[in-house]
Amino acid sequence: MSITTSQQSFMDAPTVVSRVITKRQQKPRQVVCRALHLGAGRQSSALAEMVVLGELPRMDLVIFCDTGDEPAHVHRQVEHLTERLATVGIPLLVVRKSEGGIIQDLQHNDNSHFVSLPLFVMQDDGSRGRLKRQCTNGYKIEPADDTVLAWLVEHGYAQVVIDKNGQSRRVVSQNVLTEHYYGISFDEWTRAGNRGPAWQQAIYPLIDMRMTALDCVKWLRDRGLRVPKKSSCRVCPFHDDQYWLDMQTETPDDFDHVCRFDDWLRTTEGRRSKTLHGLKGSAYLHKSCQPLRSIDFAAEIEKRRGGELPMFDLCGDHCMT
Repeated sequence: MSITTSQQSFMDAPTVVSRVITKRQQKPRQVVCRALHLGAGRQSSALAEMVVLGELPRMDLVIFCDTGDEPAHVHRQVEHLTERLATVGIPLLVVRKSEGGIIQDLQHNDNSHFVSLPLFVMQDDGSRGRLKRQCTNGYKIEPADDTVLAWLVEHGYAQVVIDKNGQSRRVVSQNVLTEHYYGISFDEWTRAGNRGPAWQQAIYPLIDMRMTALDCVKWLRDRGLRVPKKSSCRVCPFHDDQYWLDMQTETPDDFDHVCRFDDWLRTTEGRRSKTLHGLKGSAYLHKSCQPLRSIDFAAEIEKRRGGELPMFDLCGDHCMT
């Protein structure tokens, strides 16, 4: 049987990732902290359960970054994993970039918390575009890194220094290394790579074990463990039509919340917000550039099944969950 180039690349994924990661290790550093980045989805939840069962190394930190707009099922999974990790003496830390959360930051024009969602845009000339996605970095990556830095300072592996402008910053010792575990599965291996500064080392256990997202579900079920739903913000523009339909039918309050936010994007207040100010067009959460509350999601799904529209997953699990 012949193997295509894409199939061969998929089979060689761990080798590719390992080569990229090894390139970072130019100076010997001591691993002083292991941190699991938890999104409370299926992949990262599987990693948390592996830690509980002793199939992965013990973590010094398990961090869940709450954007302030997580669905109820994500909060329930975080509570569940908090209890599970507590059985082996590992705390689960829930952190936020801001007290109000991502939606309040966007709507209140808070200059200290600029928000850029990957919204779809219908330009005034009828063309379509997309805003940059900075929410993952601002509301997931930065709060997690801040938590790890605080831990390093507390344990003497980093120190607070004052620069020439009188600003304080935390400097990590040059012989220190922190391992960061991410729930990126084997079927998503192209998303793996180096993350963060030189004192961070990215670890992808699911890729090493050749476990896909479906393998994670099976692994959890085979052990009688809870299988969570997919994790993501309620207002994430990467949701596909099935996700929107499920939200509309199963959690109508969440769907109403999202629709009200989607409508707000095109109000005078929304257009004047820091994120949308100067935009020559209208912003939407849905790829069709239609108001979310007006879309027949079931019909859109049938069109794709019938081949009238391309089948693709917008998300690709961008938020490391």
